[in-house]
Amino acid sequence: MALKTLLASHSIDAENPTLHWQLIRFRQTLNSLPTLDPKVAAVLKANSSIVPASDDFTSFNDNFLSKHSSSASHVQSALRVRHLLNPASKAQNEKDLLKALELPRIKMDQAEAGLKLLREWKSEASVKDRYLEAARSKWPRATVFAKS
Repeated sequence: MALKTLLASHSIDAENPTLHWQLIRFRQTLNSLPTLDPKVAAVLKANSSIVPASDDFTSFNDNFLSKHSSSASHVQSALRVRHLLNPASKAQNEKDLLKALELPRIKMDQAEAGLKLLREWKSEASVKDRYLEAARSKWPRATVFAKS
């Protein structure tokens, strides 16, 4: 069922940022299983063009980030995946997320999504404060970035 949904989503928009991290989560879940039914393995192999190989998550994500480095939503998705793959990358992810606020076409709702990521990652208050300050400088009247 999950694979059918991913395939349908891929046929609609193969570069969708949510699809990107859902593909990784799907593959990680499969990898955590002790064994795969041979039929399931065959279906996965047949769809390997959209479901990354089990040992290639990092390069799959790096390629996605490189290809979409000018889109805030895509950058956030790639950082979310990077954090999923390597929680020790949190500090770099936070820096890259802050840098994404400088993208020329970033929209306020994308900046708000970045703030939600910081909360999801349980980032330190000082990191969130720097993010909020940068967001306030870009959208000074937005109450979502107001000081608490």
